[in-house]
Amino acid sequence: MFKKLLIFSNKKVSKSFLDSDILFTEYTKDIEIKTLKYFDIEIDINLTELSLNLIPGNIEFNEMKIVKEYTKELLELVKKSIDLLERINNYIKNGTMFLTIYPLVIDHMLNENNLLKDTLERLYNDIGVDPTYIYSLEYYYTTFLKEHSLLLKNLINPKNENEINNSNYYLDKYSDLLNNFNNDISPYSLNTLYNNCQSITNNFKSFLYNTTNIVVEDATNFMLLPLLIDHLLRESNSYIKNLDYLYKSN
Repeated sequence: MFKKLLIFSNKKVSKSFLDSDILFTEYTKDIEIKTLKYFDIEIDINLTELSLNLIPGNIEFNEMKIVKEYTKELLELVKKSIDLLERINNYIKNGTMFLTIYPLVIDHMLNENNLLKDTLERLYNDIGVDPTYIYSLEYYYTTFLKEHSLLLKNLINPKNENEINNSNYYLDKYSDLLNNFNNDISPYSLNTLYNNCQSITNNFKSFLYNTTNIVVEDATNFMLLPLLIDHLLRESNSYIKNLDYLYKSN
């Protein structure tokens, strides 16, 4: 599915998207190789190669029907992912499955998948966005980024005090930002939240770039798949670009 989608995307996605480090970063390929070295899991590195070689362009109007078909197919995959994560969550709560990572990760993935499902459904049904939707989306994004900080803080090698302190700093920043969400949806409050979220997340993104780099260089260790570090970085880039697009389009 994803290979087919990447091939279709060639010369149809914007240069700004390809330059945004959402689809891949400068570290993605090295991180994938490192993950394969440590774990017996299947990662198709060819997908990253396809991503790296995408040429920017514009989609034609007559191709929108194909986009809708892909959206429907992706929606079905996300629903299957949600079903799997819900079953894993139940196994954990019933004490029939043991994890070597915090259960928060499963909750986090489940919430992200549900948000993605809602987004794809809106896209498939041609539902527009309004200030209330943007406000709720920003709240979820900020919650996810807070959880990213929390996970990094608790999964970094205890010897790396600087990394832990930085994670703590962003955990506090996102916690403070979440306290400002009080259902006061006005142009002023939306703009203030947007500016604060963008500022904090741009700084957090810089921290994640550095963190991903030191993982590639074996300068520190985490109780995480190396691939997840790069994933956190790409998600931060995605949130920044999505919010920027939504605010500019309203």
